[in-house]
Amino acid sequence: MLSYAIKRVIRSLGLFAALLLGVILASTFFAGVNVGADTTAKAALNQQLSQVPVDIVVTYYGSETSSSTRWTTVATEISQISDITGAEVISRTYGYGNTTFENDTSFRIVGLSNASRVYDGLDVTSGASSLGENETYVWVGSKDADKIELNSTSL
Repeated sequence: MLSYAIKRVIRSLGLFAALLLGVILASTFFAGVNVGADTTAKAALNQQLSQVPVDIVVTYYGSETSSSTRWTTVATEISQISDITGAEVISRTYGYGNTTFENDTSFRIVGLSNASRVYDGLDVTSGASSLGENETYVWVGSKDADKIELNSTSL
């Protein structure tokens, strides 16, 4: 069988060369398209991921009180891992109460450190540009923001 194949290649060397060249060009074209598509997909993925502020969220559920020192230590240790660009502690809880609303309502309370990157995108539309102790910002887009008056007490 091998001798037949060799004899056919030698008899029609021009046809064999044309076929070989066609296969090589087609393979090269396909590989180029594949590499181009991969490069474009990687660039698009990196662009989208650069706009994602959070990759991982660690949540604590337990019966004992968790201290801020413990979570600050965890954030420091996480930020020392290679390829981690930053870590910060953001505390969240839900409160229930009657502010200036007609009925009781629930609202989310978020605690940030003074060096939080959340402040990078914060636009203060009214009130003080910085917070004092026991003061809070109200997100303008929240459903009950229009019911909260400036300098009101919520709890």
